[in-house]
Amino acid sequence: MPEKTDEYALLKTEILQNIQTIDNARNILYMAVGAILTFAFMQSEPFEALIFIVPYVVIIPMYLVTFENLYGLYRIGTYLMVFCEGTDYFWETRLYKLFDVIKPKKKLRYSFVLHTPFVLTGLICSVLSVFFLCKNHYRTDSFDFIFRLGLSIVLFIVVVIITYIHRKATKSKEIMIGQWTKVKESEAEAPNDAVGQ
Repeated sequence: MPEKTDEYALLKTEILQNIQTIDNARNILYMAVGAILTFAFMQSEPFEALIFIVPYVVIIPMYLVTFENLYGLYRIGTYLMVFCEGTDYFWETRLYKLFDVIKPKKKLRYSFVLHTPFVLTGLICSVLSVFFLCKNHYRTDSFDFIFRLGLSIVLFIVVVIITYIHRKATKSKEIMIGQWTKVKESEAEAPNDAVGQ
């Protein structure tokens, strides 16, 4: 059975990989959206409004990848708090307590930084799409106009819904701590059922 220090080191490595994946997702977002918008503006006038919503094929998946890895960070961090910390290591526990000490405005800033790249790029793309759609279409009652306008708005609403669903992502830490604590207690009650025994 590996020692607790080995497990701690391996899980910290996995945390670093999740952080790297989140950073990569954000970088992919910036590069892809920037490239698509550059391509769109390099076209001759009138600009095709639909090209400005193409970045959503990057925005939405990268947003979801970010949250999947964020929850992975929380899952590992809370596991470390419950199972590995207590005698030699205290990083995750202290980090968790830090968020209790931080003022609500700073907590809001953390959430803002997490969501802003995705919401802002989505908003920019939808606004550009609607702007050029209105500029290029003289018949605003046509099905084509209504469909394109609706698509621009619906895609931005999807980003807003993702933001709303994950607005309190840090609350999931408390839930995970409770779940890991139950696992630890059940292993203490039935040591033969414990993992690694």
